Amino acid sequence: MKYPYFIILLIFLFVENLNANTLYNFDKESNQSTASFIENKGQFDEFQSTSTGVIHFAVDFGSTKIFFGEKGLSYNFLSSEKQSKEERAKI
Repeated sequence: MKYPYFIILLIFLFVENLNANTLYNFDKESNQSTASFIENKGQFDEFQSTSTGVIHFAVDFGSTKIFFGEKGLSYNFLSSEKQSKEERAKI
C-alpha cells in the first residue's frame, strides 16, 4: 500500500509546480534549486503525530511543507490573506 502515497506525492508536486511555480525556484546567480530535503535535527518535532511517527526529513516549499516520517507522510499548508487597512486598524 506504499504506491498510493507515492502517486499522491507525485500528483501534488506536479500540481504545485504548475500552480505556483515554486517547486524548483532557481537562483539565477548560482543556477541551483532552492528546494531540498532537510534532515530533522529537532526543528520539525512539533509536527510529529501517530500517523507519521518520528519525522526524519522534510521539504520546505515556503507555504507548503512535506514531512517524511517512519510511518508515513504529512503535509502542512499555510495560507494567508491580506487584510484591509480598516481591518488592521480594528485589531
